[in-house]
Amino acid sequence: IMTYYKQLTVKIELLDENMERYSTGTGILCVHQNVYYVLTAYHCINPKDKNDNVTPRPDGWSYKLYRENDDIIEVKRLVGEIKEKDIAAIEVRLPNTAVSEDKVQLFTDIVKGEKYMFRGFPRSFGFEAHSFHIDYNDDNWWHFVQADISAERKEAIEMMEGASGSGIFFCRREKYLR
Repeated sequence: IMTYYKQLTVKIELLDENMERYSTGTGILCVHQNVYYVLTAYHCINPKDKNDNVTPRPDGWSYKLYRENDDIIEVKRLVGEIKEKDIAAIEVRLPNTAVSEDKVQLFTDIVKGEKYMFRGFPRSFGFEAHSFHIDYNDDNWWHFVQADISAERKEAIEMMEGASGSGIFFCRREKYLR
């Protein structure tokens, strides 16, 4: 599963009017009827003000999308963004080899106790992706399985800035799902 879903994880850089990186986030590649999309969080492509409230992108601000090997993903258009639900969808141009439509599906049924993972670009990893193992338990919350994931013995939750917008993966009956 690791090799496949590494290909689906996308780094998002929000750029200010001077093309300086304002923030970094994560997205996930999807394909539907041979059209490629990146799904992400609204706050990954919009800035926060000094009170930590997410605001619409100012004129002149943009974002860049990268695959894990730093290949730039060409943005075709913003399909939509919903601030209240913290989601955004971007149509992108990618080679057909990027995502296998018959192997990737959206899922809505979460099985408690099953192994789930997500991959993101937290700032503390120097813009390199990292995988996190999480479970969905009886209390109906996601929990990190790895308590210390770095040499500094930080809790995973402390390291999440930049990993917002990533997809959740698991493997069931030879199908990769997110």
